[in-house]
Amino acid sequence: MKEEKEKNSAALNAAQEENKEGEQGSTEQREEPVRAVFGVSSDGGTDMRLRFGKDKYSFLWGLLSFFAPLVAFALRNLWRRNYPLRAKSMLIGSILGIIFYLALFATAIALICVKVLIR
Repeated sequence: MKEEKEKNSAALNAAQEENKEGEQGSTEQREEPVRAVFGVSSDGGTDMRLRFGKDKYSFLWGLLSFFAPLVAFALRNLWRRNYPLRAKSMLIGSILGIIFYLALFATAIALICVKVLIR
């Protein structure tokens, strides 16, 4: 029993030394563990989302969403898992844009109706 433990620890030490030598001598980049978008990641991590940059609230994306709400809804659906804060900015901007355009349309209809009734 004691001999088996010594063999196992010796084999483990040898493997660790080989790994250290391989890391120091190689110029290749070490591959990162593959993370799944859904489910459990291969390295047991808790963050399941793939990130391609910083995620933060963005006034500019909200402003773009205000002027093009339909495009913003499409982009929001694409980015809602990878960039949740940016997607929220786009959602808020597009909702405000839709409310603004509906109010503008209602005002235009009201002015046309008043003009027709005055004649």
